[in-house]
Order: sequence, then C-alpha cells, then structure tokens
Amino acid sequence: MSTEAKSLRVLIVDDEETIANSLSLIVQGRGHFTRTAYNAEQAIEIVPEFRPDVVISDVMLPGIDGVEFAAWLEDRYPDCIVLLISGHPDTSRRLRPGQLSKLPVLAKPFPPSELLSFLADYAADRRERAHEGLKPNIL
Repeated sequence: MSTEAKSLRVLIVDDEETIANSLSLIVQGRGHFTRTAYNAEQAIEIVPEFRPDVVISDVMLPGIDGVEFAAWLEDRYPDCIVLLISGHPDTSRRLRPGQLSKLPVLAKPFPPSELLSFLADYAADRRERAHEGLKPNIL
C-alpha cells in the first residue's frame, strides 16, 4: 500500500510551540502530513485549506480553548476527528455533557507511542471503512 493511501492530514494545536513542533515531528516520522497552529484562531484559518483528518489540540489555549475549537470543528467538519491533550486534571469538567464520550483525551505528559497508536488505529479504521464504502468511526 502506498504511503499516501495510509497517510493522514494532522493538525496540531498547542500554545506551547515546543510541544506543537515536537508532536509534529513525531507524527511526520510516521509518514503523516502535519500543520501546526499555536492557538485556535490560527487553526481556524488553516482548517479550510488543509482539511485535516485528525486534529490534536491542547485543551488550555489562549482565547478560544480546545473544547470550543472541537465544537467549532464538529459543526463545520464533522468527519474530522479530534484528540484533546491536556496537562490539567480538571479537563473533564470543561467538556459539555456528552462530549467526554466523543472526545478522547490524552493526559500530558504521554508517551509518543500512545499518540501514534491513536493515529494508527484511526488510519486502519478509515482504510477498512473506505473499502466498505463507509465513513470512518470516531474512536
């Protein structure tokens, strides 16, 4: 199978530039295409052109936070999968009722293998469902 067939477009959003850039390098190392944004407002500008398959977003962002950004994505790009990352223990309280079950959250710090496993599972599901003519499931 070609690299392009299994590659995902991944948008990484974190106001800590070192984290965003590090995650981008890790994800690119697995053959995925990435873009980075350092706040949700930048990400909102990138999304229409980049059309990410997956968005990895920090919860605590200046201005529009990660949860609000996820809701914005869900309204406009329902096929885009969002993975929230957070170093704050109160993340679950920021999610609206019903969101917690729909939005996976990785607690910082996390090993890169957890992030890569999430992306690999999503890519495999996407390929399988495309083969069946269906849309990918939200993990």
